[in-house]
Amino acid sequence: MNENRPNMPYEEDDSRMREILGSLRHASPPREVQERIVQVAMKRVKKRPLLAHGFELALAASAAAVAIGVGLHLWGPNAPVENPLPAKGSLHASGELPTSFKIDAHEVHLSPETEVEVLAAEPGRIELALSSGKATFDVQRLEAGEVFRVKTEHVLVEVVGTRFSVQSERACSTVTVEEGRVRVSDTAGAVILLSPKQQRRFCPGANADYLLRQALVLISGGGSLDEAVKLLEDYLHSNPAVTLEEEALYHLCLAHARLGNDEEARRLAAEFRQKFPESPRLDRLERGLATLP
Repeated sequence: MNENRPNMPYEEDDSRMREILGSLRHASPPREVQERIVQVAMKRVKKRPLLAHGFELALAASAAAVAIGVGLHLWGPNAPVENPLPAKGSLHASGELPTSFKIDAHEVHLSPETEVEVLAAEPGRIELALSSGKATFDVQRLEAGEVFRVKTEHVLVEVVGTRFSVQSERACSTVTVEEGRVRVSDTAGAVILLSPKQQRRFCPGANADYLLRQALVLISGGGSLDEAVKLLEDYLHSNPAVTLEEEALYHLCLAHARLGNDEEARRLAAEFRQKFPESPRLDRLERGLATLP
């Protein structure tokens, strides 16, 4: 291939090689990668006989150009950019073990048996729906106008750069704030702000009667008293002025007494006495608590 130039001085050939390779140093890969490509190519040229040097010159330059061309694909303006945002409508679920996933710069930690759906995922706007279980959201500081929301059947939680958790249950949702503040809206339109170390349960009034009925069924049928206590507490938290508060508080007090939670039973009895001093149930309640140790 280079028989017509057998006596080309090596210095001239070497100078030309440096010129070619030097021009390639302005490609897009990182500088250390460029330098490595050029150095390896030049070493290969110097190791070859002078006769074949013209061929090696072209080969080395081509190899460097191909390598840098690959670099342009990987690092250049048309390179694929990793997008950490999950697709709208995608589901993230955990089984028996907890799991986590990232959404933009934020992290979502799922407790066992938890499912979260992505309602919206775009720069500056993240909306998630927690259908069941408990998830903890580690949200980075938000800029003005940015939104991070979590919905359940019972509440909408809006974030102002914080770490918080939301637990969705059959009739209630619990919001717990670890850092920062969140704004919570319930289904009735009420809005409250929660600060660090605050927790609040939200139980829509529409489900209140169901909670009380289920609790009384468990108590009368010899079912789980622990579950009955939880249902009664959810009922009492569902609305500050629930219709059957007297009924619920009375049975909650007795359930705690039967479970051996004497201190809590006495506290609830004092609350009952204060709220319903004329109740015919008061005498029966006090006679029952008198048997406690």
